[in-house]
Amino acid sequence: MVKKEKDDRKEKGEGDAMNICDEIEEYLLAQLGDKPSVLISRNSLSRRFDCAPSQISYVLSTRFGLERGFITASRRGGGGYVEISRVELSSSEYPSFLLKEIGEEISAARAERVLAELESRGILGGGERKIASAAAGERACRPLSDKLRAAVLKNILMEIVREKKHS
Repeated sequence: MVKKEKDDRKEKGEGDAMNICDEIEEYLLAQLGDKPSVLISRNSLSRRFDCAPSQISYVLSTRFGLERGFITASRRGGGGYVEISRVELSSSEYPSFLLKEIGEEISAARAERVLAELESRGILGGGERKIASAAAGERACRPLSDKLRAAVLKNILMEIVREKKHS
């Protein structure tokens, strides 16, 4: 972000972190455009937006994750470059892909983002999403762990895959 943009934001009383996150996300989406991927420098972005590199990392992890249809990969030894790629999969392929990518643990917030992406892709209906959210949510899984949540979410995804194959 240029200094004038930051000054304008301060004058409007919009200096909070969420607004910075929105601006960074908007900028990265514009850079990505219709391309399948884009390579960005975390350090140059932090200078552009006048924020800490950790703020860029936060935006990448919360707004450009698998659950939102993106994969981010750090380039080691390349001066802090990160590649953002779109996951271009059909509705029938996406749940299978997620099954492989979720891992052994998943937080309640990330699980909710996965379910929201499934709903936005038309894979889950609103009612199905609410049921899945309840099953994998914080209240249901808190007493045990993120491992349980990952197992529950994977079981939900396996059922979606089975259902899609028989449809």
